[in-house]
Amino acid sequence: MNNLIYLVETWTSDSSEILELIKKNPNCVNDIEPKGSINYNSETDGYTALHFAAWDGKEDLIKLLIEKGSKVDAKGLDGYTPFLLAAGNGHYSSTVILVENGADINHIVNSDEDQRGSSGTSAIRTAAINQEWDVVDYLISKNAKLDTLLEPCLGKPGGYENLFDVIRYFGKTNEYVIHNEEKILELERLIK
Repeated sequence: MNNLIYLVETWTSDSSEILELIKKNPNCVNDIEPKGSINYNSETDGYTALHFAAWDGKEDLIKLLIEKGSKVDAKGLDGYTPFLLAAGNGHYSSTVILVENGADINHIVNSDEDQRGSSGTSAIRTAAINQEWDVVDYLISKNAKLDTLLEPCLGKPGGYENLFDVIRYFGKTNEYVIHNEEKILELERLIK
């Protein structure tokens, strides 16, 4: 496994080993996990340490990695950026840090997820599906494009095509999603 990615994944609060590694090899902040390594995972192919820090919402590490030269909009082979991972997983503070450092809030990834629309999926679409309303509200305040919210879900999760029906479906069937009908209605009114 890439040493920096390993340190990011196992980080608790002491950044000394990370700083020492970056000092020895400043370019490692943009290294990816090499194919064929024992811990290689095709789902995270092309991910940098910043991807993993954003995915886990590790704000202090996100700041440190950006300060040390991590590319904010680095794309994994699946097209996902650190920002998309932070926003989609509801890491509000991480999302804000990445946006403040130049992340493209309208990046669209052509994922194979069943809830994607015809143009792909975006941070606001994923955050809405996961009912991460603080992230959705923040992205709206930053003028994120809302057009992906109008696209039907190609995979018809739960038998639904309409995105708002899918949001309701996930809110009622996924134990990790806290359903909020009021926020769904508010977002529906906004885009109509």
